[in-house]
Amino acid sequence: MSGKTCFDVKRGNDNNTCMPLNSRTDNFASTKSFAYTFSSPTGSAYSDLTFSLTDNNALVASSATANNVFTVTFRPDINDVAGGTDKTTAKKLTIIARYKDNNGAEKQITLEVSVQDCSCGCSVKSTLAAGWLTFMCYNLGVPETTKNMTLDEQMAYPSPTFSSGVSVTDATVYGDLYQWGRQADGHQIRSNPPVKGPYKGAFDSNGQVPSTAPAYGHFITNSSGQDWRDISNNSLWGASKTGGDPCPAGWRVPTRGEWASIMSGGSTALTMSNGKAKGTSGNTWTWKSSTGTRGYAISPDGNTTTLFLPAAGDRYGSNDNGTIDMAGTYGYYWTSGSGKYRETSYVLDLSGTKVTIDNSFVRSYGFSVRCVAE
Repeated sequence: MSGKTCFDVKRGNDNNTCMPLNSRTDNFASTKSFAYTFSSPTGSAYSDLTFSLTDNNALVASSATANNVFTVTFRPDINDVAGGTDKTTAKKLTIIARYKDNNGAEKQITLEVSVQDCSCGCSVKSTLAAGWLTFMCYNLGVPETTKNMTLDEQMAYPSPTFSSGVSVTDATVYGDLYQWGRQADGHQIRSNPPVKGPYKGAFDSNGQVPSTAPAYGHFITNSSGQDWRDISNNSLWGASKTGGDPCPAGWRVPTRGEWASIMSGGSTALTMSNGKAKGTSGNTWTWKSSTGTRGYAISPDGNTTTLFLPAAGDRYGSNDNGTIDMAGTYGYYWTSGSGKYRETSYVLDLSGTKVTIDNSFVRSYGFSVRCVAE
């Protein structure tokens, strides 16, 4: 199911853990009704779809079903009900979809929804209409223990005296490395060995690497180095959530414009001076290099870090070894759209001397994914 899985009632908890209050958005300010859309997990036919709720906290006033869409309307005083809670004490409910698959077998999937007085992610200033943009507080693919780390703990990992960055295969703060347009099928894991894909040119008849091929589930390399699949498909990741988007429910891969909006308000690069820059968005970007994990600490007020982007490196798609490189020196973060050349996409490209969103890279590369809230 797709739909918003976390709501901030923005009543209090004005602190580093929950983000400064002025950086947060009251998710119920404009509406209390939200839609959840069911899609068959396998993409095949299904029947007898029904929805239900487990709502022990009595958060929902009413619900309605129309075909494969389930709409939930929260109670009018939801902000007061969840006031004072944080991520550990959030009020929760579970949406359940029951159905029969194409073989007639009964199945169900669930989606947990949290309502809290705390940011659902890490917010920074943006030149977009809302004024703020919320990202996950960690790269896609970090272990569960990292998700409970503070940003200071991420930046200090593995110790305050460590100065050269963590191992290229250590996902604790770095997370995984995705080829553009792919889901989390195992290929993104840093230690997963690569295989050479069946790519034979830009436009031949091989089509996408099929799910039955031995290459599927691995990082796919090819001699051309252009794309992990043939023929390229620009719609695998999009400005709206797609079926191929690897981010969990409520999140998606950011667009180029969203990355640009937290930099210089439409400009495609920041000019660094002594490892620091302040874009017209109002965020200060500071390169952290002397201790812990290298990367950029981003602060809306010039003092409090509310987003950290580690220099997690990349993985080559143009050699049989699938070499991981540049960890601790460069960071590359995919955007959801297509790039300036065929079979490429734009990337947030950062190091101690630059931050730019103007570079396109071929889709066979493995880069980081930092999800943005839907």
